[in-house]
Amino acid sequence: MFAGAFYGVGKLRALDLYDNELRSLDDGTFLGLEELQQLDVGSNQLVEVAARSLAPVCRFLEDLNLSKNKLQMIDFQSLAELDRLTFVDLANNSWTCDCALWLAADVGGEALKSARDHIVCEQPPAARGKLFSYVMDQNVTKNCSPCTEQPTPPPPLDFVDRWLVFSAVVVAAILVSSVALTVTRCRTVCRTRRRGSWSPCHDKDNSAGSSDQKFDGVVV
Repeated sequence: MFAGAFYGVGKLRALDLYDNELRSLDDGTFLGLEELQQLDVGSNQLVEVAARSLAPVCRFLEDLNLSKNKLQMIDFQSLAELDRLTFVDLANNSWTCDCALWLAADVGGEALKSARDHIVCEQPPAARGKLFSYVMDQNVTKNCSPCTEQPTPPPPLDFVDRWLVFSAVVVAAILVSSVALTVTRCRTVCRTRRRGSWSPCHDKDNSAGSSDQKFDGVVV
């Protein structure tokens, strides 16, 4: 269904798209339906509901049917913007129950929360056939806060680990001290050599001074 397909019917209050083999609801699909109150897209082939696809109908929509599709996930944060919802049906989809379906307790209306809590999970295999609410109650404190995985704290160092760390620090300190001492000695040697450096001019002056002799004021 192309964007803007419903322009010109802005006063429409109910839209029945049940069993129409729709595969997705895209951004812009419902543009022009600002006064829509009931939307039925059940029993289709939906695999995706774009995050902003229902934004045009958020002011008045009260009934939403997304049951009997192939949805694995949906953006509940965007659905929570439909704050006038009194009925939501999400049953009979292929839901993957993980943090992507998480919704904070203070977000969304009661109808949306109830519909989400009664989702029957298809994936992961360990959650198959179980209610979403049950799965999240078992895992939320470990995995979602709200949709993020908590970092696992590193294990405490045992005695061996502490000894290895201490040894490494001591060895590093010795190496640094040795390098510093070597550099200091090299600088001292270099300075000493500079002070006692040989120059051919000095020898020339000395030899000239030793060979020139004066006898009665005459240089010989």
